[in-house]
Amino acid sequence: DELKELGIEVEPNIKLANATNPNIETIRNSMIPTQLCQLNVNKGYAPEFGIFEIGRAVNGLSADGMCDEHKMLGLTLLDKALPEEDVFLTVRDVVVTLFRTIKHVTPSFVTKAAPLDFMHPINSFDVLVDDVVYGTISVLHPAVKAKIDRKASIAFAEIDMGLFAELAPRAITY
Repeated sequence: DELKELGIEVEPNIKLANATNPNIETIRNSMIPTQLCQLNVNKGYAPEFGIFEIGRAVNGLSADGMCDEHKMLGLTLLDKALPEEDVFLTVRDVVVTLFRTIKHVTPSFVTKAAPLDFMHPINSFDVLVDDVVYGTISVLHPAVKAKIDRKASIAFAEIDMGLFAELAPRAITY
């Protein structure tokens, strides 16, 4: 119900046969909607804050009929004072720092069509290293943003930690 209040439709995905609550019968394919609900609940407590979580998301079924499950890092920032571009660049800098510090590589960002309805239709990007997509970074769709806080700037990133773990660290050069 919280997602519907924010104007976010639950994407078709794996449904639980024995769900005890109809609001949680679909396994999430992105961690960001859950974080957006938390932003909405907590927006009155501070003019700026962030939420991060490492958890699991499922992208349908794999070839063997099992859930195509991925360990993901979700990061969402809200700021009531800074412009949206600055909040987006802060999220981008966090992602770049993660890749540079641990893997010694700088990711690139390529514009993508927003695959999910809460993502901005123009300001959404894939996070790539060597043409492999490790995640996404975006600002919030204006319609969803208006339901959380029209004046707040909200940006988020989601990184596949399984793929990130498989990325071999590059040699450090001086």
